[in-house]
Amino acid sequence: ELKKKFKEVYGHVDADKASLPEFVKFMVFDTDVQGTLQKSRRQAVNAVSGKVLDVEFDPAEVIPMAAEDAGEYVMSPQNKDQFGWVPLENTKVLDALKDLDKGAGQIRLFGRVAHFFNYADIRKALTDGINQIQLARHGNAHFEPLGNDDDLEIHIVTSLAGGTGSGMFMDVGMLVREILDSQGDKADIHGYFVMPSVFSYLASTEDMKRTKPNAMGALKELD
Repeated sequence: ELKKKFKEVYGHVDADKASLPEFVKFMVFDTDVQGTLQKSRRQAVNAVSGKVLDVEFDPAEVIPMAAEDAGEYVMSPQNKDQFGWVPLENTKVLDALKDLDKGAGQIRLFGRVAHFFNYADIRKALTDGINQIQLARHGNAHFEPLGNDDDLEIHIVTSLAGGTGSGMFMDVGMLVREILDSQGDKADIHGYFVMPSVFSYLASTEDMKRTKPNAMGALKELD
C-alpha cells in the first residue's frame, strides 16, 4: 500500500522507476516468495496524469528466505551450538522442519530458523540498502535532497500472527542496529506490528488457532 501511495503521487514522473525517490528502498523478507510477489500486485491511479499504473514489488526487492533441508542444517555438528533455542527433543518439530519455501506454516520457530539459515543474504541486502540510501542523499530534479545531518529512517513492518515475520523481526531489528553501528551510521528505527484481530475476517477458524499464541510469544520476547 505504501508503494502504491508513491505511484499515486509521483507516478507521472516516471511510471517505471522515478516514482520512488532513490533514497526510498523497499525490502521484503519472506519464506514464500512467489506468494508475496502475487499478493503485492495492485493498481494505482496517478493524481496528476490520471493514468492507471501497475504496482508490485520488484523481484530484487523480495529476499527469499527458503531453507532447503533446514532440519539437517539445524542438527549438523557445525551449527548445532547456535540453535540451542530449538527443542531438538521434539521429533515432530524436527520432522516438520524441512524445506521452508512455501511459508513457515504459522510456526515462529521456523521463521527464526529461516533467518539464521539465510543470515548472510539478509545482512548483505540490509547493508547494501543502507549504503544505497546514504549515497542517494543528493536527490534529483524531482525530489529534494536529504540533509547530511538527517538520520535515516528504517521502518520494520510485520505481522505477529504468523511464523516468518513473528519469528525473525527482533533478529532483523538487532541486525540493522549492528550494521549501522559498524558503519558509524545513525537511524531512527520504527516497528509496526499487525495483531491477530486483523486476520479474523480473512482466515478460517483453523488458521486462526496459532495467531494469538504467536502474537503473545512475540510480545513476551519483545518485553
